[in-house]
Amino acid sequence: MSMTRNNTVNRATADWQQVETLPADESVSGGRGDGDAFAGTAVLVPPPDSLYYGTRLEVSVTLSADYPRTPPSLVFHTPVFHPNISNTGIVSFPLLAENWSPDATLHQVLISLLTLLDEPDVTDPLRPEAAEVYILDRDAYTRRVREVASGS
Repeated sequence: MSMTRNNTVNRATADWQQVETLPADESVSGGRGDGDAFAGTAVLVPPPDSLYYGTRLEVSVTLSADYPRTPPSLVFHTPVFHPNISNTGIVSFPLLAENWSPDATLHQVLISLLTLLDEPDVTDPLRPEAAEVYILDRDAYTRRVREVASGS
Protein backbone atom coordinates (compact mmCIF):
# COMPACT_ATOMS: atom_id res chain seq x y z
CA MET A 1 0.00 0.00 0.00
CA SER A 2 1.43 3.35 -0.98
CA MET A 3 2.12 6.01 1.64
CA THR A 4 -0.60 8.26 0.22
CA ARG A 5 -3.17 5.42 0.23
CA ASN A 6 -2.11 4.49 3.76
CA ASN A 7 -2.53 8.12 4.92
CA THR A 8 -5.97 8.27 3.30
CA VAL A 9 -7.09 5.04 5.00
CA ASN A 10 -5.71 6.22 8.35
CA ARG A 11 -7.50 9.57 8.10
CA ALA A 12 -10.79 8.00 7.00
CA THR A 13 -10.57 5.44 9.81
CA ALA A 14 -9.80 8.13 12.39
CA ASP A 15 -12.72 10.27 11.20
CA TRP A 16 -15.15 7.34 11.42
CA GLN A 17 -13.81 6.37 14.85
CA GLN A 18 -14.50 9.90 16.08
CA VAL A 19 -18.12 9.64 14.93
CA GLU A 20 -18.53 6.07 16.23
CA THR A 21 -17.34 6.94 19.73
CA LEU A 22 -19.51 10.02 20.30
CA PRO A 23 -21.70 9.94 23.43
CA ALA A 24 -25.15 8.39 23.04
CA ASP A 25 -26.85 11.76 23.60
CA GLU A 26 -24.94 13.37 20.70
CA SER A 27 -27.03 14.71 17.82
CA VAL A 28 -24.74 12.93 15.35
CA SER A 29 -23.77 9.28 15.33
CA GLY A 30 -22.83 6.68 12.79
CA GLY A 31 -20.59 3.90 11.73
CA ARG A 32 -18.78 2.22 8.90
CA GLY A 33 -20.38 -0.53 6.92
CA ASP A 34 -18.51 -3.80 7.47
CA GLY A 35 -15.46 -1.91 8.73
CA ASP A 36 -15.05 -0.15 5.37
CA ALA A 37 -13.05 3.03 6.00
CA PHE A 38 -14.67 4.74 3.01
CA ALA A 39 -18.39 4.12 3.48
CA GLY A 40 -20.93 4.12 6.24
CA THR A 41 -24.12 5.60 7.59
CA ALA A 42 -24.58 8.62 9.81
CA VAL A 43 -27.66 9.42 11.85
CA LEU A 44 -28.69 13.00 12.56
CA VAL A 45 -31.06 13.78 15.42
CA PRO A 46 -32.15 17.42 15.08
CA PRO A 47 -32.49 19.48 18.29
CA PRO A 48 -35.86 20.66 19.72
CA ASP A 49 -35.64 24.05 17.99
CA SER A 50 -35.26 22.45 14.53
CA LEU A 51 -38.01 22.12 11.93
CA TYR A 52 -36.84 18.52 11.65
CA TYR A 53 -37.15 17.80 15.38
CA GLY A 54 -38.60 14.39 16.10
CA THR A 55 -37.02 12.79 13.05
CA ARG A 56 -34.08 10.46 12.83
CA LEU A 57 -32.32 11.25 9.58
CA GLU A 58 -30.12 8.59 7.99
CA VAL A 59 -27.37 9.75 5.67
CA SER A 60 -25.13 7.56 3.55
CA VAL A 61 -21.52 8.77 3.69
CA THR A 62 -18.93 7.91 1.05
CA LEU A 63 -15.32 9.02 1.27
CA SER A 64 -13.28 9.00 -1.92
CA ALA A 65 -9.89 7.36 -2.36
CA ASP A 66 -8.59 10.95 -2.37
CA TYR A 67 -10.09 11.84 1.03
CA PRO A 68 -9.50 14.30 2.71
CA ARG A 69 -8.34 16.22 -0.34
CA THR A 70 -11.86 15.80 -1.72
CA PRO A 71 -15.03 16.17 0.37
CA PRO A 72 -17.28 13.30 1.35
CA SER A 73 -20.40 12.48 -0.62
CA LEU A 74 -23.61 12.59 1.43
CA VAL A 75 -26.98 11.13 0.46
CA PHE A 76 -30.06 11.15 2.67
CA HIS A 77 -31.93 7.84 2.97
CA THR A 78 -34.68 9.60 4.91
CA PRO A 79 -36.93 11.79 2.72
CA VAL A 80 -36.24 15.49 3.35
CA PHE A 81 -37.73 18.65 1.83
CA HIS A 82 -34.85 21.12 1.64
CA PRO A 83 -33.29 23.54 -0.88
CA ASN A 84 -29.86 21.87 -0.67
CA ILE A 85 -31.02 18.25 -0.73
CA SER A 86 -32.27 16.78 -4.00
CA ASN A 87 -35.36 14.62 -4.42
CA THR A 88 -33.00 11.63 -4.45
CA GLY A 89 -31.26 12.72 -1.22
CA ILE A 90 -28.03 14.10 -2.68
CA VAL A 91 -26.59 16.90 -0.51
CA SER A 92 -24.86 20.00 -1.82
CA PHE A 93 -23.66 22.96 0.20
CA PRO A 94 -20.56 25.17 0.18
CA LEU A 95 -18.62 23.11 2.75
CA LEU A 96 -18.74 20.17 0.32
CA ALA A 97 -17.71 22.29 -2.65
CA GLU A 98 -15.90 25.60 -2.87
CA ASN A 99 -15.42 25.89 0.91
CA TRP A 100 -14.02 22.37 1.37
CA SER A 101 -10.90 22.10 3.50
CA PRO A 102 -8.96 18.87 4.08
CA ASP A 103 -8.77 19.95 7.73
CA ALA A 104 -12.53 19.43 8.13
CA THR A 105 -13.37 16.17 9.88
CA LEU A 106 -16.32 13.95 9.13
CA HIS A 107 -17.84 14.94 12.47
CA GLN A 108 -17.57 18.63 11.55
CA VAL A 109 -19.21 17.94 8.19
CA LEU A 110 -22.11 16.15 9.87
CA ILE A 111 -22.58 18.93 12.44
CA SER A 112 -22.57 21.45 9.57
CA LEU A 113 -25.16 19.34 7.76
CA LEU A 114 -27.33 19.39 10.87
CA THR A 115 -27.04 23.21 10.94
CA LEU A 116 -27.77 23.42 7.21
CA LEU A 117 -31.14 21.76 7.77
CA ASP A 118 -32.45 24.91 9.45
CA GLU A 119 -30.21 27.40 7.67
CA PRO A 120 -30.43 26.49 3.98
CA ASP A 121 -28.27 28.09 1.32
CA VAL A 122 -30.96 29.35 -1.05
CA THR A 123 -28.50 31.14 -3.35
CA ASP A 124 -27.52 27.92 -5.17
CA PRO A 125 -30.21 25.32 -4.46
CA LEU A 126 -30.34 21.75 -5.71
CA ARG A 127 -34.11 21.91 -5.30
CA PRO A 128 -35.22 25.33 -6.60
CA GLU A 129 -38.88 24.80 -5.67
CA ALA A 130 -37.92 24.28 -2.00
CA ALA A 131 -35.80 27.45 -2.10
CA GLU A 132 -38.67 29.41 -3.62
CA VAL A 133 -41.12 28.27 -0.94
CA TYR A 134 -38.51 29.00 1.76
CA ILE A 135 -38.04 32.55 0.45
CA LEU A 136 -41.67 33.40 -0.34
CA ASP A 137 -43.73 31.59 2.30
CA ARG A 138 -41.91 30.38 5.39
CA ASP A 139 -45.10 28.94 6.93
CA ALA A 140 -45.75 26.82 3.83
CA TYR A 141 -42.10 25.73 3.88
CA THR A 142 -42.41 24.67 7.54
CA ARG A 143 -45.58 22.70 6.77
CA ARG A 144 -43.94 20.95 3.82
CA VAL A 145 -40.81 20.07 5.82
CA ARG A 146 -42.93 18.54 8.57
CA GLU A 147 -45.20 16.69 6.11
CA VAL A 148 -42.24 15.07 4.41
CA ALA A 149 -40.49 14.38 7.73
CA SER A 150 -43.58 12.70 9.16
CA GLY A 151 -44.15 10.67 6.00
CA SER A 152 -47.54 12.26 5.30
